[in-house]
Amino acid sequence: MQDIEICREFILLTFPSSVMHHIDWETLEIVKDDWIDQRLKEHRSDVLYRFKLLK
Repeated sequence: MQDIEICREFILLTFPSSVMHHIDWETLEIVKDDWIDQRLKEHRSDVLYRFKLLK
């Protein structure tokens, strides 16, 4: 799921609506996986997203 739009749809379908109103959608991004251990990298494909919350 390395597509931002797919991630956005996933969030819309799974997060409670009370939370979605606080997401800053403009900040939704893929986090690079440089920090993942090389051994794990060989066996798994992790994708991590992050976003900021609105105040």
